[in-house]
Formats: sequence, structure tokens, C-alpha cells
Amino acid sequence: MNRFIRKGMVIFLSGCVFALMVSPISAKETKVTASVPKQHEVTVESEGGRIVVNQKVADTVIQADRHSEVTYWILPDAGKEIQTVVYDGVDVTDQVVDHEYTAPKLVRNASLTVTYGDIEAPDENTYIINGSITGTDETPVNLSLEIGGKKTIIGKDGSFIFPNISSGLHTMVLMDQNENILAYGVLNIEKAQDNDLQAVTSEDGHISIIPSLKTGNIALQILLEEGHLVLSSAADSTPQEEIESPAEENSKEDSEDEITGEAPLTMDNSHLGAYISLFAVSGIILIGFIKMKKQRVE
Repeated sequence: MNRFIRKGMVIFLSGCVFALMVSPISAKETKVTASVPKQHEVTVESEGGRIVVNQKVADTVIQADRHSEVTYWILPDAGKEIQTVVYDGVDVTDQVVDHEYTAPKLVRNASLTVTYGDIEAPDENTYIINGSITGTDETPVNLSLEIGGKKTIIGKDGSFIFPNISSGLHTMVLMDQNENILAYGVLNIEKAQDNDLQAVTSEDGHISIIPSLKTGNIALQILLEEGHLVLSSAADSTPQEEIESPAEENSKEDSEDEITGEAPLTMDNSHLGAYISLFAVSGIILIGFIKMKKQRVE
């Protein structure tokens, strides 16, 4: 009996070994699979500015393809500047270059949070800003330009004008008629100084404008380059004050007299004889009148 039991145990163990040998095939057949999403969500928070992805302003959530590298344009509102940029819980402020941040390849849902700080104008001066934009691929029809939160329509020749822009750091935004943001840049107007207008170029290639104390109008030349508005030149377009000579002042006074009808008292040689005759006749009449009065008294 024991012999049969031992033989049965051997057969049982052999079956177990065989089952273990074929189990990977069975496991492969019953493998559980999970679907991989083609897109992920990125939650956006940006109170005090706009975040732009693919030329459109992101609201609160954007959809992006899996494994894509998304570039975010970070555009502060008027009077604001970027303070911190946090992506998926990591502070990436030092990775922001020219108001742009490119995130790592997207493999899961993420978040982007931007905070802004207040900035003050260096002085209380305001300026008329005019100029033109060049470098557009086609005639800029129905395009608009925004500077410091103020917007104007660009002319067919690329010209624009803003009647009242304060000093300070401003975001420039180029938009089409559907409010898609085509390009952006930075305009920095520093504190006015008692000299000619200066356009100072920094190491990163940005131009800052230092107007003179007499500057009222600033002419800008802006280039559109691959989604960026680049300030190429700036000039003082305020007309120079005219210095009047004494002759010009006299001429101005004469013209004012003509306007008011108050002609200056003058006497020329052509009327001298008439004046003498008038005085003589008046004298004769007066003498005759005195003699007549004297005779009546006598």
C-alpha cells in the first residue's frame, strides 16, 4: 500500500512541475492590458496675465497630445510682471526665457501656475506712440496691436498710433480679427532724462527707450519675427521748438494787429502834406472865430 502511495505522490509532484512549466503560456493568455490616453489635461492658473498655447489664450484647462512638448507664452497684464512659474509642482521660473516656457514631454495630467507682481511706472509721463510694423507675410488687414492693455487697429501700410501710453514696462501683442495672438514683444519706456531720446540695447537684445524731458511723441519701428515683435528702432518725433527772431516777433505782432483790427498809429511822407494843410485850415478857422467873438464883446 505504501508503495502505491509513494508512486501516486511521484505522479502528483510531476504534474505540479509540468503545470509550473506551462504556466507562463497561460499567464500570457490571461494578461490584463490598460489603454494609454492619446491626450492629457494641463490645468492653468494665471490671475494677472494671459497664457497662450498655439496662438490661443488658455482658460483653465488645455488638452495636449501625449509625449508632446508644449510651449507656453506668458503675457502679463498692464502694470504686472512675472513673479513665479510652477509646473506640475516644480518651480521653473528660471527656465522662462523671453516670457516663454517649454514644458517636458507630457506623460500624465499636469498643472501650470503663474503668479504676477505689481510694477510701477518710473515717472508720470505719457507719450503718443506711433510707428509701423514690418515683416508680416501678407498685408496686415484687420490686425490689431495692443500695448499696455490698450488696443488699436493697424493700417494697411502697417502703421499704428496710440494717443496716451505711460512710461514703464508694457507687453505688446499682435492679434488677428478672431483675437488669436500672432506675436508678442516688450516695450520698456524708462524715466525721462534732460537730453535727446536714447534707444539702449541690453545684452539680451531688448531695446529700452529713454525719452528726453521734452519728448511728447515716440516713433517706433517694429519687426515681426517668428511670433515675436522686435523693437528695431525708436526716435523722438516731437517737433523741435521754433526760436523766433525779433523780426519774426514784430511780424507776428503786426499780424495780430490785423486780426484784432487795431492798426498801429503810423505816419508816412505821402500823407504829410495833407496833415499840414488840415492843421493850417483849422488854425485859420479858430483865429476867425476868436476875432468875431471879440468884436461882439466891444
